[in-house]
Amino acid sequence: MLRNGVYGLCTKIGDFMKPAQKLNNIKGSYLIMPDHLEIHIHTDGASRGNPGSSSIGIVFLNSNREFIAEYKECIGVATNNVAEYTAIIKALELATAYCRKKVTVWSDSEIVVKQLNGLQ
Repeated sequence: MLRNGVYGLCTKIGDFMKPAQKLNNIKGSYLIMPDHLEIHIHTDGASRGNPGSSSIGIVFLNSNREFIAEYKECIGVATNNVAEYTAIIKALELATAYCRKKVTVWSDSEIVVKQLNGLQ
């Protein structure tokens, strides 16, 4: 599901069948199977100036809303919308390390949520 807390928009993103990603702070091997049947991901992208220096932040929570992991990255010069999309794409890539069943993504970007839900 892709959700926006402000506008209440949601849609199913789909099942993920990619191999688990290796993460420095969480998983040490590609052979470890995901531990969760459902996770919630909060994403954000930001740009200082538009375009300007940009970064992304991602937080992974289990079905009980307990912290699993976080990810952050400077992505160089980009617009705010590119940063928001980059955060969601990276989150879905990394999500396979934790879950292969149900993923709900939360974003504060109205335009990105509407576009991914086919409303704009």
